Amino acid sequence: MSKKRLLLAGGGSLIALLGFGALFAYIVGGGGLDANEKLKFAMTLLDKGRWDLAGHIARELEADVDKEKNSSWHYVQGVSKLQSVENNVDTAENRRVLLEASQHLIQAEEIGFPAGYLGQGKYYLGWCEFNTYHWDEAVKQLQDVDRLWPEKRSDALRMQVEAQLRKSPPDSSAAEAILGSWQAIAGMSQAEQDRIKLAQANLAFLRNQPQRCEELLQQVPRDTPSGFQAALWRARWRLAQAAPANRQTPAERVQLLEEAKEITRTLKIAPDTPIDLRRQATYLSGKVLRAQGAYKEALSTFSAARQSSPHSAEAIVSGLEEAEMLVEKGELSEANASLHYLLRNLEDISVFNESWISLAEFRSRLLDIGRRIREAGEFERALDFAELIGLAFPLSDSVRLKAEAYEQWAEVIANSSPGNRAQWQQAYRDQVRGKHQAAAEQYQRLAQLELRSTEYPDILWRSITNYQQSGDLDRANALLIDYLRYEDRTKRPRGFLAMGRNFVNAGEWQKAIEPLERCRIEHPTHPISFEARLLAAKALYELDRLDDAAELLEDNLSGSATSLRPTSDIWRDSLFQLAHTRFRQGEELLLEMQLNPNTAPADDQQERLQASHDRFLDVVNRLGGFVTRYPQDPRHFDAMYLVAKSHRLAAETPQRLMASNALMIETARRKLLQQRRQLLEQALSEFRNLHQTITREQESLTLPEETTALLRNCYFGEADALYELNRWEEAINAYQNVASRFLNKPESLEALLQMSQCYHKLGQDAVAQRVLAQAEQVLTRIPAEYDPQFGHLTRASRTGWSDLLGSLRKWD
Repeated sequence: MSKKRLLLAGGGSLIALLGFGALFAYIVGGGGLDANEKLKFAMTLLDKGRWDLAGHIARELEADVDKEKNSSWHYVQGVSKLQSVENNVDTAENRRVLLEASQHLIQAEEIGFPAGYLGQGKYYLGWCEFNTYHWDEAVKQLQDVDRLWPEKRSDALRMQVEAQLRKSPPDSSAAEAILGSWQAIAGMSQAEQDRIKLAQANLAFLRNQPQRCEELLQQVPRDTPSGFQAALWRARWRLAQAAPANRQTPAERVQLLEEAKEITRTLKIAPDTPIDLRRQATYLSGKVLRAQGAYKEALSTFSAARQSSPHSAEAIVSGLEEAEMLVEKGELSEANASLHYLLRNLEDISVFNESWISLAEFRSRLLDIGRRIREAGEFERALDFAELIGLAFPLSDSVRLKAEAYEQWAEVIANSSPGNRAQWQQAYRDQVRGKHQAAAEQYQRLAQLELRSTEYPDILWRSITNYQQSGDLDRANALLIDYLRYEDRTKRPRGFLAMGRNFVNAGEWQKAIEPLERCRIEHPTHPISFEARLLAAKALYELDRLDDAAELLEDNLSGSATSLRPTSDIWRDSLFQLAHTRFRQGEELLLEMQLNPNTAPADDQQERLQASHDRFLDVVNRLGGFVTRYPQDPRHFDAMYLVAKSHRLAAETPQRLMASNALMIETARRKLLQQRRQLLEQALSEFRNLHQTITREQESLTLPEETTALLRNCYFGEADALYELNRWEEAINAYQNVASRFLNKPESLEALLQMSQCYHKLGQDAVAQRVLAQAEQVLTRIPAEYDPQFGHLTRASRTGWSDLLGSLRKWD
């Protein structure tokens, strides 16, 4: 072409450009055109690719149009925004613009796309849906584009195929049908044919057809844009096939990974590889190295991918892989740093780039990292991570991780050994309660965040159980009211039971009855009803409603509807509680007769004596089996003691029957005396056996305070049995043993007083008086700090003892 013709052509273009610019200035400045005419001109600009000018017109007209009715304005706004970012939708900022474009185009569709622009409108809206990973919506918009806007049919079909393959679950049949339509287009360019090959390979990859995938990818020319994509896919399918789930032989796996490594290496170093594909190849290279176990090289590669373009999709998934590897190796400090960097660069989770993994998978893997840190026992780090994840994800994720961390922390402390020192044990208990309290508060916060979720009752329940274990029963009960309101009926029994248990643990016996009764009556066949009966029986026991308590416990043990077996903890606990209830019934009958000996007829007195006797023997029968069947139960010693004491108290019946009938024939009297002696001998044997057993265990380990008190009662029980058997000398030795063991303590006064009684029975009144004098001296030596113990360990206060011993010293 001559210089003259070049000058003419250049001049013509310049004139056209100047004319176009002048026309744009004229229209924007007013030009006598109304808003609709300006928008038509803007749409013409969009057709020519001048999104910047079209967008400017739309912005200028924003105040002049009715946005509820003007689809042209929304169309221009949407398409101009879309075209402004279409060449780079990888950044968070551009993806936010894309979301704005989507909203404008959705609004334009609802109003009705401008006349003559239905095909363009559907294509652009479909493009937005596709690039924001709304696969079904993308297919819906794009499926008629081949007819409405033929020049974009190839792009529309490509996006439909990919959408069908990437949605969950994928629809390979629909993708194959769309591919058929795409292939049928006549006169396609080589570039379009290459894109079809890539789509077919993607379909083969999804169907786990690696050889077919490779054949298709090899058909794509290497030095083309699609050729680089094909190379990347050749590495991807090899990496996928090398996964353990595909059950390759070790040799096959090594070969696949080596081939993938070489492909990605070539892509990385090739000078003509596009920047975005080089970044993708770097990320894939890191995955291959990780699969090969090349820990340091993989970390270095992921780190490079993460830092080269911090906001890219590859940087995000590389940071995730890096953090997972660091956690696996126990390098938690480095993992935390990597996660912090990753989440800081994530910017806006609403525009997460799902090129490599879905947002759901990304979130799931991050939460899994948090849980793995927690399960490693690094609870402080787990809490730091929970705080960190709140930078990008919903607050509920952060709160859930904190709640789980505190809860597991409490369990770990509870299962560790604090040693034998009481102050250490108390410190550990305080720590456990503190962690449960923190977990409960976080679960309560999570419940508020998930109020409309189906999880709400279960989250509330975890808050309740942690409040229970922290001892904060008031807050647990307050939440139980909400729980019972929202929980499914089949799960409500556990709520009633929990509320009842809380009141029982707080000693609010009457309040405990109502929820436990509701559980038992409204859900009579539910397994929890057995425990509800047990707890209700404990509350009734404390309220002195012993007959009602015994009835509930009998139902648990032998009721017609019971399905409990002796191996059940509830059956065992019910048996133990029933024995205690029967024992107390027997004691109360005896006490009533002692306090009111002459208020009832003789027959009634005998009937009550027999009832008391039967109660004690029932205790012996039930707990005798308990002792034999459950030797490892922590209440084993308590059961043995109650059996021994029941034998001793049962011996009261023959004694009282003889005393109540002076005219009883001698044969009957001898029979009662023999029965009494047998019961006392049995009690004596059991008290001795128990204190010997406890003493043996005391030599090998430190027993709790409760067992020490039980041992003291055994000594007294043995001495009292000897006293009632009239074996005075032996009783004296036994009481002397008790007095020596509890020297200068309130208990010693009881032992010395009984020694004095024994000497008196032996006719040694002088010795009895000396023992009383010794008791007076002991009383003066008992420290004042023991004054509170007088009332519940002995028969009188310090002053009462002084008066009692003074009066007894006046014997002649």
